[in-house]
Amino acid sequence: KWTGSVPRQADFQSLDYDVIMHPAEVARRDKRSHPRSLFGYTGATLMRWVLVATIGMIMGFTARFIEWGVRTLVSARDSQVSGALQNSGSMLSAWWHLVAFNVSFGLFAALLTLGIEPAAMGSGISEIKAYLNGTHIPNLLRLRTVVIKVLGTIGAVSAGLAVGPEGPLV
Repeated sequence: KWTGSVPRQADFQSLDYDVIMHPAEVARRDKRSHPRSLFGYTGATLMRWVLVATIGMIMGFTARFIEWGVRTLVSARDSQVSGALQNSGSMLSAWWHLVAFNVSFGLFAALLTLGIEPAAMGSGISEIKAYLNGTHIPNLLRLRTVVIKVLGTIGAVSAGLAVGPEGPLV
């Protein structure tokens, strides 16, 4: 949960990349060094390509969902603001409707992130770079973090904040 402060350095752990020299692990590695192959490729190579294609499709669907959510919220906001302008005839009333919608969308995104999953803060690019360099960041690769990051991105973009879906999709 969010404690109101930046996580301490002690909360992060380094991943272990030491080579295991146990005899069973050495035998397993030696057995893997001469795999059966079909046209020079192993089943592991095919599975890697399937995994890459699956991740690409999931990210494409996620980006499409973000775009749909932003379009839906923005069109609802715009119709309410134009309705307020037509009904009252006052630019000030329409402006207050616009401000209310933008603040509510931004507040929705902030409360989701702070209240439910603080690991979803930030763009995600620097966190993934740190993870790939061997730093374990708690709760970074959880489904809840991804869901909150997607919903927060929809709220933040709909509020007109200077963010985009590129970073959170990393």
